[in-house]
Amino acid sequence: MLPQVFYGSLVRRLAFRTAIAPIASALPLWHKSFLHVEMRTTRSDDSACQNDNGKSQAALAMKRHPQVLHIGFSKCASTYLRALFRAHPKIHLVFKSGFFTPFLAKEMTFADYQAFFCNEVAKINIESDEHLTLPGIHPELGVRTTNLAEFARVADRIRRFLPEVKIIVIIRNQASLIVSRYSEFLITGGSLSFEAFASKLMGEDGRENIFYQNYYSEIIKILEERFPRSNLLILLQEAMREDTRRTAITISQFIGLGDILTLTRGLRAERRSLSLAGMQLLRWLNKYLIRRPSMGGAPPISRVPMFVFRNVVRLVRGIDYFGLGRVSRGAASVLEAEHRKGILAHFHDDNLRLQDYFARELRSLGYFSAESMSHHT
Repeated sequence: MLPQVFYGSLVRRLAFRTAIAPIASALPLWHKSFLHVEMRTTRSDDSACQNDNGKSQAALAMKRHPQVLHIGFSKCASTYLRALFRAHPKIHLVFKSGFFTPFLAKEMTFADYQAFFCNEVAKINIESDEHLTLPGIHPELGVRTTNLAEFARVADRIRRFLPEVKIIVIIRNQASLIVSRYSEFLITGGSLSFEAFASKLMGEDGRENIFYQNYYSEIIKILEERFPRSNLLILLQEAMREDTRRTAITISQFIGLGDILTLTRGLRAERRSLSLAGMQLLRWLNKYLIRRPSMGGAPPISRVPMFVFRNVVRLVRGIDYFGLGRVSRGAASVLEAEHRKGILAHFHDDNLRLQDYFARELRSLGYFSAESMSHHT
């Protein structure tokens, strides 16, 4: 006979899951991923890949690796881009093999890596891992970090094994990006205020910034020193929103498709940040539910069973999507004007060089504050 406490626990679980099931099932795809924790597994579209096993080993080796790498940045339409790739019959997509990630405990051989890809002539092999531009882990926050020296080592490793690969990088203005990074921090168990989070990520007043080195012109320089410029496609997330069809044409031509990737839903397939009220609610709950947030993608250490925390996050995201988000201020409001100005001032000189690279003004896309540009002129 099972103890009564077992039945009580079982009833509570079933009741809780039944209560949130209608909300969870109604959420868009990007809301169903409650944590977006990337465990060390690889998803490959093997069902769409018919390997040409009759070919010689030399021919197989020439084809069986990615022709295209999407390497970042996180929170820059990565989920949406992968949805586009998966929808196209001529693309074989591998999601986060871990082969180029420096801190994974078990390193695979290149032959192991090749096994994820097609050697079918008609297929374009693409790997997507937006965290390759975030190869470090913050020792206290647990979030993935961008450090130029660490990224250079990742780029060296890519060049060593894939010297002719084409690379896609999507970037986003640093002030907007850090807000989305904070939302993700909360979703993975964090409970710090935005001010404390940003200060720890960038260093006090940005003077010792070693974890949020989103100096995009420097990152582009690192890539251009290792790969032909024609093999690099650098996109602005904000510009993608301006003209989705032009973005589709640009990406399609770059990866060598004969037709155009279809952008039928705009950028709505990507994960969205919580609203201000959603952030405040989840932050308050995390204080009671979580002992330590996720470290580098591992599950957080919780005070309650993990399934409870997962369902709480799903529920909060559902409430935010269907209710709070419609009446609350948006995520950007967590960033006060002075704080935003300070972040953009830190990256001002690098963003000027980025503006030259794209040969277009970037103030309207959020890369400069009005004060910094007027001061500069």
